Amino acid sequence: MVPARVEGYWNWELPVEGAKYSYAAVLEQQLQKAEGVVRVGSRRGVLDKMNLNGADIEFTLAMTVGNAGFVTHTFTGKVDGNTITGTVRLQRIVKEETFTTEVPWRATRAVSSTYFAPTGAQPSQAMEPAKPASKKP
Repeated sequence: MVPARVEGYWNWELPVEGAKYSYAAVLEQQLQKAEGVVRVGSRRGVLDKMNLNGADIEFTLAMTVGNAGFVTHTFTGKVDGNTITGTVRLQRIVKEETFTTEVPWRATRAVSSTYFAPTGAQPSQAMEPAKPASKKP
């Protein structure tokens, strides 16, 4: 089965513990093998256990997300051109108690990525064009 083309930049938002977070991912692909990295705010993580089977994609991500703490994400979805639609299971452990929620997930392909912005910069500011330096007479 021919795998969907997932290489490139992808963006999505997810609600985690009552707050909405923006994810900026960069995926690389060689046939059925794919791997990627993601940025959420100023934190970066690795997309793990990525599996492509035709249009079906699944992968995991484990990282600290804002005030929610350490969150394990399990993504499943279908690739349709420049969109991936599916669900993500979010799992957190707080004081030895596990909290799991499942939410819809929709990623869209982008032409650029805030993943590469300096870590200290806010993602919305990081993609603004640089202002030309003023010339001194």
